[in-house]
Amino acid sequence: MPTGEIFQMLRNNCSIYDPCSSYGYCYDDDEGQWACECKFWWEGALCDQQSSSGTQVIALGVILGFMMIVIFGIRLNRYLKKRRKTVTSKTQFK
Repeated sequence: MPTGEIFQMLRNNCSIYDPCSSYGYCYDDDEGQWACECKFWWEGALCDQQSSSGTQVIALGVILGFMMIVIFGIRLNRYLKKRRKTVTSKTQFK
């Protein structure tokens, strides 16, 4: 059996050759060929491209995380200013 035919047999069987990367599941279709069922956030024939919804979710998470850090910083700054003002006013009246 020539090498090309052996490789083609391996490619046609999902249990031996898995082309779908770690982001998809390989299955044999009704015609004896393989196909990939992609996990959420991934697409493409080989599940090797991140979907637009996956990119949007990641971007949203980064933006929300940054906003939370900014809000926390503002609240901490206000708290420290208020505390300094209270300490300063107590020392002035003594």
